[in-house]
Amino acid sequence: MAADSRLARRINDRMALDLIAAAGRLSRTQLREQIGLAQPSVIDLVNRLLDAELIRVAGESDERTRGPRPQMYAIAGERAYVAGVHGSTGAIHAVVGDVSGWTSPTVSIPDPRLQDDPAPQVEAAIDAAFAAAGLAKHPLTAVVIGTGGAIDLSTGDIGHAPGLRHWQAHFIAPVRERLGCPVHLEREITLAAVAEDRFGGEESPERFALLWVGDGLGISCIDQGVPFRGFWGAAGEIGYLPLPSVGPDPAPPHTFQDLAGSSAVLALAHAHGLSDPTAEGAVRTAVEQGCQPFLEELADRLALGLHAIATVIDPGNVVLSGSTAAAGGADLAERVEAALASRTWQQVQVLHAKYAHGEEAILRAALLLATEHGRDAVWGRAA
Repeated sequence: MAADSRLARRINDRMALDLIAAAGRLSRTQLREQIGLAQPSVIDLVNRLLDAELIRVAGESDERTRGPRPQMYAIAGERAYVAGVHGSTGAIHAVVGDVSGWTSPTVSIPDPRLQDDPAPQVEAAIDAAFAAAGLAKHPLTAVVIGTGGAIDLSTGDIGHAPGLRHWQAHFIAPVRERLGCPVHLEREITLAAVAEDRFGGEESPERFALLWVGDGLGISCIDQGVPFRGFWGAAGEIGYLPLPSVGPDPAPPHTFQDLAGSSAVLALAHAHGLSDPTAEGAVRTAVEQGCQPFLEELADRLALGLHAIATVIDPGNVVLSGSTAAAGGADLAERVEAALASRTWQQVQVLHAKYAHGEEAILRAALLLATEHGRDAVWGRAA
């Protein structure tokens, strides 16, 4: 019976903390109404969370009442700070927050490839994020780092990241040692999919595959909020997907990256008379000017890869994201859907991302997951 009571308290405490975090602040009456506990139990719950320093008094209710206005309670965010980090080929980006949901400004520091040891640079980026928020450096409870390439789920380390020379195997241990807290790695494509799922609005489907089309290609599948990572953590590395040649040239089979990575898109754009210096710029110009042949050929290339993917995973919904796809917007998504429909009997809706296009989405998702790890770590201290 004692064990059952402790379990019930833990469940109620976590529910109350989640509700307060989502609302910003709640009164005891509001907690009672939402949790369904009797008033004495809610009083005991609030006192327990106050004693554990997991919540704090946050003023009084704004509602007019006959008697004294009820006290409001908020998450004591300063009890646990967390950080989200993203390593790209151009910089390390970082943002810090706490378990209440507070977030610092985003900061960036120069190219990580200049450092043989990336751990000091990860720490420097996090320190800069604290400084940007006007805070002294605080101990961290959890950090999530987004990286290109694959994550080895058996070790939690980087399995393969060709674009980041020094972000390779044995990366995680020195970073954890330097930061002094749990550090979790996630594929940047997975983070983009999480961002689209959590922040893309009510129109985002519950199940979808996010296809990232930018410098590289990647895909991440979300099923009711849960990303699929694969057995070893390499699910979605579709840049290596072998595909047949396109056009009349009987060349050896290409990879999907050869057909639809940014270099290939830029070469295709130049072949169609578009002189923009970047792939996303060329796609944006093509949409604005109605350059049908280029857009149709690009859509067909994307559909070729998606046909192979849809045959295996049957996603139902595909969300196009990344810099190149973002430049094409709804126009490119509609063309890809039509091109895919001409190739397969499967019904696949192709959408353009509502939220997850660039750096900010990846960082925000990294911080969100770090916040969830931090809450799991510190919100078990009550009861």
